[in-house]
Amino acid sequence: MSHEKTKGQQVATTKGQQVKKIKGLRVTVLQLDKTMQIEAYTGFSKKYKPVSEIVVKWLQLNFKGTRATIQRSGQRQSIVIEKMEPGDDLLALHSFPLSKKHLTIVTEGLIKDLKRNGFLQFLVHPRRRALSQKQQQKQAAVHEANQLVKKVKEGAVVREGATSTMEQVFEDTRRNKVALAEIEGTVEHIALHSLSDAMSVLAGLKKSDQTYGHCIDVGAIFQSAYSRILQRTKRPNVFRDEKQSLLSAFLHDVGKAKIPREILDSRTPFANDSKEMQIMRSHPVHGAKLLSKMDMSVHTIKMAHYHHVKVDTTIISSYPKEVSYADVPWETRLISIIDSYQALVGRRSYKKPWPPPATIRYLEAMIGMEYDEAVWLEFYQIMGPYPVGSVVKLNDGSLGFVMHVPDTEPDRPRVTVVRNAKGEDLTLHPLIDLQTERDVSIIADLDNEAVFGKKSLDVFTNLRIS
Repeated sequence: MSHEKTKGQQVATTKGQQVKKIKGLRVTVLQLDKTMQIEAYTGFSKKYKPVSEIVVKWLQLNFKGTRATIQRSGQRQSIVIEKMEPGDDLLALHSFPLSKKHLTIVTEGLIKDLKRNGFLQFLVHPRRRALSQKQQQKQAAVHEANQLVKKVKEGAVVREGATSTMEQVFEDTRRNKVALAEIEGTVEHIALHSLSDAMSVLAGLKKSDQTYGHCIDVGAIFQSAYSRILQRTKRPNVFRDEKQSLLSAFLHDVGKAKIPREILDSRTPFANDSKEMQIMRSHPVHGAKLLSKMDMSVHTIKMAHYHHVKVDTTIISSYPKEVSYADVPWETRLISIIDSYQALVGRRSYKKPWPPPATIRYLEAMIGMEYDEAVWLEFYQIMGPYPVGSVVKLNDGSLGFVMHVPDTEPDRPRVTVVRNAKGEDLTLHPLIDLQTERDVSIIADLDNEAVFGKKSLDVFTNLRIS
């Protein structure tokens, strides 16, 4: 059978608009060879028309982030694979993310897997000249950084909506009306679009100045850190799934809904021994009672109840007083650190927001007295001394944003340069990996508001990284 040339295949129409065509050479699985790179999977065995629930789950696991052309109820659609449903007819798999490029580079092993799994026809093009390993790593790092910028921009919009939703949750709770459907919808959206990592960066870029934004930031940071810690350490997940852990973190301060508004929204700090502070310190008990009435999991309830319990329970900042630190679960010990981290980087009427690196240094000094050392070390491994989004000064005098914290050397992150040594703002922003560029180092961390004023988030979300 000869190869059939095609000018392209229309993959979908959405609301009357033509979606881009996939171009390439049409071949069967028997005609694939190592000189080819797959652009799209276009022919499938009968099990993909229509797909069963088991096949949907298998596709979503193995092709995460890939787009699929499907037919649903007689309509042709282009969707992300995560939105595929049982009963859809699979017509094409295309637009593979960087993490799935191994499914497009033709090898003997891939051909065997394709045959075994019923993938029959493809659009291909000649394989591009292989990049060196260093070039591939650089290309992947730049792609990852640009994707982060895109996700942060998307996450900023979601965060605004989530903050308003959380405010409504508090208002409903004040009226003894349990209504979590809307915040659960927000959780669903964040999980579906993998926004936790990006939204966690927003805590340092767009500094929250009230309770509701604090809840959203803490939830995003917790979910981002927790999932990565579980992946690295193989700890068991005590939550049913990502959505339950994110919702639990969002609701850690729900007990504040029972605090009088004049105390909760006060613009003046209260003395530690004041009546107002005693009332504020009752919110974990209120939270535990509220979540128990909602039939939440024991792990969710304990996060609300114990997140202010310190290693040294005798200090004034540790409450409720009747709780032993030995009874505080690992997940609650983690959110306790994150709760303090966000409170310090966030804006309050009675204090300036702290830069993330300064906050990390302060919390580290509290280890053993306020925070669990083992849990802190796991959190620090994720955040590093310069959390993503931090503004740093390099030894050549240039300034940049931290874009990625490596596992092996957290103090040598990837940095995108935004301002050169002459103080000139750049229009293209080079990415420097301090793990490979050993002659470059960080000599200072800076307050992003001191550098960019109120425009830190705008500067970050307009990066053009190369």
